[in-house]
Amino acid sequence: MEMINAYLDIVGQLLDRVKLTQQEELEKAARLIADCIKKDGLIYIYGSGHAHMSGEELFYRAGGLANVYPVFVEPLMLHEAAALSSKLEKQEGYLTDIIGNLQICEKDVFIVVSTSGRNATPIDTALIAKKKGARLITIFSREYAMYAPSGHSSKMRLPDLGDARIDNGVPVGDACLSLEGVEPKFSPVSSVVNLTVLQAVIGEAVNFCVKDGYKDIPVFKSGNMTDGAEYNQAMIEKYGKRIPPLK
Repeated sequence: MEMINAYLDIVGQLLDRVKLTQQEELEKAARLIADCIKKDGLIYIYGSGHAHMSGEELFYRAGGLANVYPVFVEPLMLHEAAALSSKLEKQEGYLTDIIGNLQICEKDVFIVVSTSGRNATPIDTALIAKKKGARLITIFSREYAMYAPSGHSSKMRLPDLGDARIDNGVPVGDACLSLEGVEPKFSPVSSVVNLTVLQAVIGEAVNFCVKDGYKDIPVFKSGNMTDGAEYNQAMIEKYGKRIPPLK
């Protein structure tokens, strides 16, 4: 149990750190999402590599918001060619047309997740989303982002961008455990921290909506509940034309 306890302790410490040090940015993010819900906007989310799981977590999720538009670009995920995806996420301009062609507008929110915070595709995505008028939420590790030079011609890093900027506190390299004779470190933590932070922010966004007197929250039920499929179909019909991945 030595490594199990060590990992769980570190994850707990990282989440406690986010809770204690990122309150202002977390609340900003929740308010942006609440305003987006009330304006019937969309919540776009992009992450490359393993960060694409942030989009998977928020999209078409039991208990999750139905107005989430995940930007899934398969060559930047892992199932087609993992090593190539790492090269492509560093290629400036790779997403310019893809993000540029999305019908992003001022009532929308765009979430960009990149723990390393310095590669070209998340920087490009953030810049384009802001140019198109969306409110921007970024999630990154400041320590990791400052570890090496920016990979973007603008010299910007993700901590430089965002109306709400959340530092997940993940260590450089992501992995958190070590043993004598084992090189390098092992057991990464960014995914569990990022997904937890996102769900917490969504929860607070719903709370803000209700406090503002707005209760028409587009939330999916579990498809395994007896009325889930019928209930969710109404959500799909409402958002399907605006969010093609829902169909």
